[in-house]
Amino acid sequence: SGAGKSTIINLLPRFYDPQEGEIIIDEQDIIKVKLSSLRKNISMVSQDIILFDDTVHANIKYAKMDASEEEITKACEFAAASDFIKDLPKSYETIIGENGIRLSGGQKQRISIARAVLKNSPIILLDEATSSLDSESEEKVQNAIANLTKNKTTLVIAHRLSTIIRADKIFVLNQGKIIDFGTHNELLKNSMTYKNLYSKQLSAWFMHFWYKLFTYLFYLFAPIYLHFRKLRKKEDFIRYKEKLSKINIQRGNGFLIWFHLASVG
Repeated sequence: SGAGKSTIINLLPRFYDPQEGEIIIDEQDIIKVKLSSLRKNISMVSQDIILFDDTVHANIKYAKMDASEEEITKACEFAAASDFIKDLPKSYETIIGENGIRLSGGQKQRISIARAVLKNSPIILLDEATSSLDSESEEKVQNAIANLTKNKTTLVIAHRLSTIIRADKIFVLNQGKIIDFGTHNELLKNSMTYKNLYSKQLSAWFMHFWYKLFTYLFYLFAPIYLHFRKLRKKEDFIRYKEKLSKINIQRGNGFLIWFHLASVG
């Protein structure tokens, strides 16, 4: 945090200009390019999404005012947003409130991605686009981002290294300076800072995984154990055992036993 990642991203569309040096895109200094031309070729998806107190349709169309209805619909499908939009009270004509207050974080992100898809710029900037989302929303947004960035030049800011492992080149920033760069494997070998950060995140992921697994197993087997502990008579045990043997347990239906037992006795 505070290393200058967002500052670099904000320099590219010229939200402000560098005091020294220059930024080159396709051998052109961006200072010498028309601002409208530069921004036309850049789309940005960040954690701070600006949405208007207007309809879903108007918020998406803002990226391309002359877009057809078909283009808007396709952009939403590409951004994995069409399903939740159709479930809104008035679908695309639903008023979402100031800054999209009536939408969840994941829904707002997918609206933002739909805008970027509709704009169809060759350069995509992603600034911590999934940092504030839960795991379910993050998965949907990540799939939408994968569609958005296909065959595009993409710059990604991320604290979660899992989102950038496949990048062609990764830059490690510290106190406003680039201290290392390379592919994921190269940085693991040559950058102690990157290696330490990756190890910490990997350890946290394993802790989270084992916690989730233990919680799942506990809720799955605890009711079964408590139920059979109450069975006193041998014939009751045999009767319930026969009932359980008739249940078709398939992958993903582990809770079937729990609900069945909870409803008996």
